[in-house]
Amino acid sequence: MERYVVAFDIHSNRARYRVNKLLGSWGQRVQKSVYEIAIQVSEFEKLQRGLKKVMGEWDSMRFYKQTDTQNVLCLGCHEAKISSSKLVVY
Repeated sequence: MERYVVAFDIHSNRARYRVNKLLGSWGQRVQKSVYEIAIQVSEFEKLQRGLKKVMGEWDSMRFYKQTDTQNVLCLGCHEAKISSSKLVVY
């Protein structure tokens, strides 16, 4: 299983709703346009295809692969829920 931080800028409310629904099925929302997801390699391409279908011409999305989830620093978190990692909250 691989872990990613996904950040996006989606202009349409309808498309944003669909993106949130897709990403929410693979992980947790940590900010309005940012998710932390855990996904099998085989399912990652399927997720990308689904996201591309709902994204518009001017929308963008970035996937940042997490290589070390043992050291996550979170500032200003109210409810930090990161499974199997050590989390520092200030």
